[in-house]
Amino acid sequence: MLPTVDSIVNRSLLVGDCTSISSNQISNDELTSAIDRIGTEPSIAVGLVNRLQLSSIRCQVAVMPAIVQSLCRTLRIDTTPRVVICGITKCWRNIEACIPRRLYQDTISAIGIDSTTITHDDLCDDPLQILRCDSIVFRRPEHLECIVRILAFYISASRAHLHRRLALAASTTNADESAEREDLARAMIHAQESAIIQILLEICDELPDDDRWILRQIRGIICSRIHDMFIDDPMLSKLVHFQTYPLQLIPIAVRGIASMHICIEFIPELLAHPSISKRVFAVILIAELSDSYPIQSSMSRARLAIDTLSTLLSTANIDECLIIFSSIISALAKIGRIFPPLSTDIAALMIRVGSMARCRLAIDGRKNNNRQESIEYRLIDLISNTFRVELCKSVLLA
Repeated sequence: MLPTVDSIVNRSLLVGDCTSISSNQISNDELTSAIDRIGTEPSIAVGLVNRLQLSSIRCQVAVMPAIVQSLCRTLRIDTTPRVVICGITKCWRNIEACIPRRLYQDTISAIGIDSTTITHDDLCDDPLQILRCDSIVFRRPEHLECIVRILAFYISASRAHLHRRLALAASTTNADESAEREDLARAMIHAQESAIIQILLEICDELPDDDRWILRQIRGIICSRIHDMFIDDPMLSKLVHFQTYPLQLIPIAVRGIASMHICIEFIPELLAHPSISKRVFAVILIAELSDSYPIQSSMSRARLAIDTLSTLLSTANIDECLIIFSSIISALAKIGRIFPPLSTDIAALMIRVGSMARCRLAIDGRKNNNRQESIEYRLIDLISNTFRVELCKSVLLA
C-alpha cells in the first residue's frame, strides 16, 4: 500500500532534527494561514501542527491567539484532518496549564460568545452563559471537551465566588440572616448546576445527521462531566431527577454516568409523587438501573414500583392508568427479564391493564372507528406484542 501524505509528514517530523524544529519558531500568521488553506493544502497544516506539538510550552503560549483562532476555524471545515484537530486541542490543553483564565476568555470570544459584554466576573456569576456558544461546538468532540473544561472551571469559580461573598457579608449580619443567606446561596447553586446538567443531557440526544461514533464520544465527554458534578454534590442528582428529563435519555444517562447508582435510593420518593410524568419517569429509571445494577436494592425498588402500580390500578381513574401504562410496558417487561421472581406479578399487572382497555372499548363503541388514535388499542397491541416476544424468548432459552 502506498504511504499517505499524513504518514510521510509525521515520519519526517518524528525522525527529523528536533533542534531545527525548535529553532524555527512558528508565527501566529503562519499557523493561521495554514489553517485557512487546509481545504486545499492539508499537509502544510498537518506539518505545522506537528511541529507545534514538538515545541516547548513557551513557544505554544507565544502563538496562543493563532491556536484559539484555529480551534474556532476548524469547527466549520468538515474536511479538517483529525490529526490537526487533535494537535490543536492538545496544544490548547498545554496552554491551559499555564494561563487558563486568559485562554478561556479568548476561546469564549472565538466560539461565538460576545466577550465585550460578558466579563470574567459575569461568567463566575452565571456559568450557563458559556453554553450560549455556537451550537456546532456540541457536535465536535474535541471542541466540546475544551468547552466542558471551561465550564468546569467556571462552575468551581462560581461556587468560590459565592462563598467569598457570603463570608464578607457574615461579618455584618447576625446568625439567622447568615443562615438564610447560605440557604439561598445553596438553592441558587443547585438551580444553576441543575440547569447546566439538563442542557448537557439534551446535547446527548441523537440528531438525524449524527455520526454514531462521534455521538458516542460526545456522550462520553458529557457523562463524565455530569458524573463529576454528582460526586461533588450528591443532592444535585436527586434534584435533576425530580425535575426529570426526556425519557429516551434515561438509558444513555444510566449507562454513561458512573454514579447513577445513587438514584436507586430516592426511587420510592419519585414513585410517591402525584405527577403522572414523574411516576412514569421513576418506573423507566428503575428498569434501566436494574439492567445496569441487578442487585438486591434494585430488586426491592422494582418490587415497590410494581406494588405502587397495582395500587394505582385500584384507586386512580382509568384514563390516568392507561396513560401511565402506555409508556411503561417495555420497562416492566425489562424488569421481568432481569428479576424473574417479579415476572408473575408483572404479567398479572399487564393482564389487568389489558382487560381495562378492552372494557373501555366495549363501553365506548366510537373508539372502534378510530383505531389509529385510540390509546386503548395501542395499549392492547403493546401488551400482546410484549407477551409474544417474551414467550418466544422463553421457548428459545428452553
